[in-house]
Amino acid sequence: MAEHQDNLDNLLDLVGTGPWSALFFATSSIVPAIIPSNLVGGEFLNPVPSFWCLTDDNNSSVMIESACSYWDEEEQQSTACSRFLYNQSVFHSTVAMEWDLICDQEQLQVLFQVLYTVGSLIGSILGGMLASRYGRRWAVRLGALVTVVLSVLLAVSPWYSLVLVIRVLLGVFVNIMVYPAFLLSIEVCVPRLRPIVGMMLALPYAITLILLSATAFFVRHWRNLQLISSIPALLVLPFLLYVDESPRWLLSRGRVVEAADVLHRGARLNGSSLPDHIEHLLDQLYQKQQENTRRTVDEGKDTLLSLVTMPTLRLRTLVLLGVWFLLSIVYLGIPLNADQIGSPFLYMGLVGVMEIPAYSLTAPITRSFGRRKVAFISMVGSGLCAFAVFLLNWTGAANGQSWSQWVFVLVGYMLTCTSYQVIFLYSPELFPTSLRPQGTAICVVIGNVGFSIPPYISMLLGEQNNFYLTAILGVCSLSAGLLLFLLPETNGCRLPETVAEVEEERRIKANTTKVDSERKTSSDMSINVEDAKSIFTIPISPKG
Repeated sequence: MAEHQDNLDNLLDLVGTGPWSALFFATSSIVPAIIPSNLVGGEFLNPVPSFWCLTDDNNSSVMIESACSYWDEEEQQSTACSRFLYNQSVFHSTVAMEWDLICDQEQLQVLFQVLYTVGSLIGSILGGMLASRYGRRWAVRLGALVTVVLSVLLAVSPWYSLVLVIRVLLGVFVNIMVYPAFLLSIEVCVPRLRPIVGMMLALPYAITLILLSATAFFVRHWRNLQLISSIPALLVLPFLLYVDESPRWLLSRGRVVEAADVLHRGARLNGSSLPDHIEHLLDQLYQKQQENTRRTVDEGKDTLLSLVTMPTLRLRTLVLLGVWFLLSIVYLGIPLNADQIGSPFLYMGLVGVMEIPAYSLTAPITRSFGRRKVAFISMVGSGLCAFAVFLLNWTGAANGQSWSQWVFVLVGYMLTCTSYQVIFLYSPELFPTSLRPQGTAICVVIGNVGFSIPPYISMLLGEQNNFYLTAILGVCSLSAGLLLFLLPETNGCRLPETVAEVEEERRIKANTTKVDSERKTSSDMSINVEDAKSIFTIPISPKG
């Protein structure tokens, strides 16, 4: 038994996998299912259909198609339209239709999406802080409970100003529970299954996106759709009554007895057994953690400032921030273009279908070919697909129902999802263990900043949205791919533990490159000397 008692991972191996593990996985799986209706649900809740201006001419209504103003014959001037008639053939009721978020109110329509991403940025920061201070389960409980309340309030809100406030808060509380929910499963999972579990936790997002599209097809009123789409947040609450706190977090806070109780309960539910002196083992692990922490603090090297002051870490951090920002623009920009290509319901459903192979095949592919290579090929492929769509529109070879346009858009999105999944795996491996949570959190925050850009691009482009948006997304994807050349491969490599190891690795590579270069130069010179001798040596002919 001794070989199983040296760290928490080995104790989790003894606990094994079973009903106890399934509770954690079920909880963590439902949380990603809450995201689609809030992140991209605006395509069904808040689209702007075609509209007409209604004017009174001799007590009868006159429709002026898609006009924000009309010519008033009595006043002999252009007058802003105050009443509108909307095309209800696709959507019977939307947020934009209810509050006339068109013409001079168009900026308010964009805020529906933008303010959610602003809240997401805040929530992703708070989520990590709350999960570290109060526990993973506590953060998920708070987020789920408040999300349910806010979702209902949004569906019955009588004012658009309240809608915007709720959208910000939804962004905050949905994202407060995303990272902690992920940690709940990963931190109790047996080590050999972590890559599979990490991959499986991404699939509920894709499945829910498909279900959201199907639901929106049958439910065309935004308030009803908002209520129905809040069901996943309601479903997570019962699981949170039975799921335990992460034993890894309990141990990190010195709550050894509670951690032992959680592991014993896990072993009992999974039908396994643990050593009787589990508390003593956990106490030893806690003391070891504290000793390592004190040593790191005493060295004074592994601090957050190291991400800026140390040259190798600074380069990695800046490159990753650029990649996350650009990739997030593409990742959200494609779904938010749903109203530009045929049926928005079919389009969004197919987008969800494309995410399934992107997430399920990523782990085995990257294990064989490496993180950087797969991410680069995916990003470049996505960029080329975007430019293909741009050329189809530019040459007039495509219209909203062109099969070639659909193929390029959907394949490009699948490659974008693949890139996003690889970057989620790749980024933490580039930071040392001492700064891995902080470095990854900063990347996620910048990703949320990128999410706020596509709505403004769509608003600024206006009627030319579909024409130029694909070119912009293509440039972003290609640029993100090229930035990867500045990063090292991590597949099969030992992960660095400290900042010093990262910097030492750079020096070793630099010295190796220098030596190889000197050897090559020396070899080339020797060859050149021999060549010169042969050139300037005059051969003696037998004939003299």
